[in-house]
This record gives sequence, C-alpha cells and structure tokens, in this order.
Amino acid sequence: MKKKIVLVNQHTAYLFIDITNAFAKHYDEVVLIAGVVHPLGNELNPKVKVQPIVPYNLKNIFTRVLSWIIGFIQVSWYLSFRYRAHEVFLYSNPPLLSFLPLFFKRKMSHLIVDVYPDIFVTSGILKSKKSIVFRIWRLLNKKALKKFHSVSTITDAMACRIQQYTEDKVVPVVNLWADESIGNHKISRSQNIFFKTHHLNPSKTYIIYSGNLGAGHDVQYLLEVAAQMRDNENIIFIIAGEGFKKQMIKNTIVEFKLDNCIWMPYQEKEIFKHMLAATDIGVVTIDEPNAYVSIPSKTFNIMAAGKPIICFGKKDSELGKLVVENGTGEIYAGEDLKECVAFIENLTNNQDTYEYFSNNSLQASKKYSLANAEKFVLMHTN
Repeated sequence: MKKKIVLVNQHTAYLFIDITNAFAKHYDEVVLIAGVVHPLGNELNPKVKVQPIVPYNLKNIFTRVLSWIIGFIQVSWYLSFRYRAHEVFLYSNPPLLSFLPLFFKRKMSHLIVDVYPDIFVTSGILKSKKSIVFRIWRLLNKKALKKFHSVSTITDAMACRIQQYTEDKVVPVVNLWADESIGNHKISRSQNIFFKTHHLNPSKTYIIYSGNLGAGHDVQYLLEVAAQMRDNENIIFIIAGEGFKKQMIKNTIVEFKLDNCIWMPYQEKEIFKHMLAATDIGVVTIDEPNAYVSIPSKTFNIMAAGKPIICFGKKDSELGKLVVENGTGEIYAGEDLKECVAFIENLTNNQDTYEYFSNNSLQASKKYSLANAEKFVLMHTN
C-alpha cells in the first residue's frame, strides 16, 4: 500500500519546504496544502503536489481571521473529499488547524510555533483569559491536542505552554535551522548584485533589518540608533520590508533627514541572498507576546552567513538567550540604545571584536542544521 501524507501551512517558507522535502523521502505521495509557497534556497521536491488555498492576509486583524477561517474550511474540505486516505502533518497557520482531530480520525501530527489562544491575550487582541473566546478555544485545545499522534514545537518555553493543553503528552522541542543555501556571504562585494541594484557603495558598513514591519516589531529603535550615528558617514542602516510601520519608517527618515538610513521593499529571492551577503551586522526584533515562545527564523540565516547580530527585545527572551549564550551578538531594550551605539562602534572599529562575533555566529549555526527537519518525520512515523 502506498504511503500518503498531506502537509498544511498557509504561508510556506524555507523551513516548511525543508520539512515537506524530508517527508517526500519517506512517502510515496506527498501533498502540500498552502496559500503561498516562498522558497529561498531549496526548491520544493518535484514529487510534491501543491494544493492551493487562500493566502494568509496580514493586512489587519479582520483580514487575518477571515483568511484563517476560509483556509480552515478549504483544508477541511480537501481532507474530507480529496485526500481521505492521507496521513496529516500540520503547521500552526492557520491556527484553527489545531482543532482538526475533533473532526477527522486519522494519523495527525502538529508542529506548533504560535500558542493560541494565549497569544491573543499577550498581544492585546483579547483583554483577558476570562474572555469567552479564550475559554472556548482553551477547552477545544484540551480536547484536540491530546488526539494528535505527536505535537512538537521549537523552544522549551513554548513546550511548557503547550503542555497545559496536552496534559501528560510530552512535547518535544526541535531547534530551527538556516536555509541550506546560505553560503553567499562568500560573494565578493565587487560582485554583489545587491549593491549594484540599489547603487550602494560597497566600501561602507551596512546594518540591515529585513522582514515584517508589523505593529509589534520594534524596528523604530533602529531608526533611533541611526539618528544617534548620523555623523558617521561610513555606516548605512537599511530596513527592508512591508507592514503596518512602513509609512512611519519612511516618514521618519524624511522628517529627521536620516541620510544614513534607507527603506526598501522586500527583496526578490536572488537579490535577498546577496543582501544577506552584503550585511555586515544583521538586525532581529522580537515583540513582547513572542518574547518567551519564539525565535525569528531570520536569526539562523544571519548566523549561517557569519554575521554579528543586534536584537531589539527583552533581554531574557528566547532570542536574547540564543544570541548572548552563543556569543553571536547582543540584545537591547528601548532604554539601552546608547549601549547599542557603543556596540556598533566597537564592531566597526575593532576587527578582532567583529571576527569574534562573526566566528561565533558561524559556529552556532552548525547546531541548527537541516538535519533537524528529519526529526519531524521520525516523530510522526514512530
């Protein structure tokens, strides 16, 4: 009998592509249900069939919830009528997928990277845990999560939160990893198409943030650091991305005449690789709701490229622990920006200091390898 599996992730990027490809090595028929498939380096295995659903819409809370509901209905329909004989592996987007075991009796596993409904309270969407939405979701979680064959996550803190719903079921932790194609930091600056595309001087130092500019992302701190360092013409700050804070960022750059700071949109796949290679210091932010339960995947790509990292967020967050304990960079709260400026000056003026953090990033990245994708297959098949 053929082994068949369906994997579901409304917004599929390199991490879930790697997981899907890992399953493709062990299953005869593999289907990926996704709204968007966005490869960075590794392409999706050709044997994988992509079944489209509505994309995840980040515009506002209404569009997010609507895309979650529509996506959940579409996934349920496909599992009911088109993929009735398939096993299932789920990501936590859309979050309603956690309830599928209440409606389907088949082998299912779940990778949870956002803990709902908890995140609704910590993000302020719900006022308290006494909310009727929270209480109903929590009850459904307790009924549904214990029915999964396996439930896994990406940090110890998140595992503790999930276990309140899984009761005695252990929640294994699997570290994330960098995109395997991140070797482009070896490209010479004279051959780097990112500089050529944006008419940038490759002799300068570039501090770059690339990612979501959502309401919870404290990218404005990078603008404040840029303002404090505006007299240093050799350092350029770049913010690449889209989202709620985009217009604020563009307005601030113009209003305060931050000639050392540039906003640009998300870069296409090939340009992005060269942008990472052009980065001298990478920037990562973590909002408070996710401080103790998540680590942005861009962190691992920056490490794999051998770059020091500046983080904005809570010092005792999972992200803070990762960068500080591995010696790959530093993390700053909003009141610590003068220390951030001093750190940048130290990195840019002292080659030994720069190489220390750069080498630590490369070494740390070896702990977070593509081999971790196979662990999800093992958990599901055992």
